[in-house]
Amino acid sequence: EVVHLLAKRTHGHGGLILLDRHGNPGFAFNTPRMAYGYVARDGNFVTAV
Repeated sequence: EVVHLLAKRTHGHGGLILLDRHGNPGFAFNTPRMAYGYVARDGNFVTAV
């Protein structure tokens, strides 16, 4: 919901990359090609588009 509100207020595209209190990543975006990445608990890099 927040990403859609962001788009409505700014008339643009964007997204959020979040970590919860346990360190789990979460992603929300309104663009088809938002790149994101994080370092997993095992030290591996995780990236995606």
